[in-house]
Amino acid sequence: MKQPKTTTKRRRILVSSALVATMVLGASIAMARPGGDRPGRRDGMPTMAVFRLMERLDLTEEQEVQTVRARREMRAERRALRQFVHQGVTEAMTELKKPQPDRARLHALIDATVEKMAKLGHQAVDKLLELHATLTPEQRQTLGEQAQAFEERGRFRRLKRDRR
Repeated sequence: MKQPKTTTKRRRILVSSALVATMVLGASIAMARPGGDRPGRRDGMPTMAVFRLMERLDLTEEQEVQTVRARREMRAERRALRQFVHQGVTEAMTELKKPQPDRARLHALIDATVEKMAKLGHQAVDKLLELHATLTPEQRQTLGEQAQAFEERGRFRRLKRDRR
């Protein structure tokens, strides 16, 4: 039996909307947790990579304690963000099941996610700058050299990947 044209069109719109919302919210999840908290995986934010580089420095005991504390706080914040994003995805999927999804509600969910992610990024930078202020000139120089080598390795990996 052939379905009426309006039902088919409505279904296409609903499926398209669901796909777009899923992709946008999925991207938010990926940004919030690219490697997660699992050992050997990359943390999602560039500032977390700098935290890891700082741990390679010859830190004083006080600097080490501050670095560990900052990383733990950021890990807790990332977990909270992941939960928030998951809740947003659930709400978006519920909204998309409706015959007439609320465009404003879906936009608000995405805006709230982006706002939380920006807030987390700013917190990470602030913590990093607090730690940076405690470094000696020699430690800062070593950190700069390590960061440059880290970036060059990343460029090399991207080039290799892009050649495939």
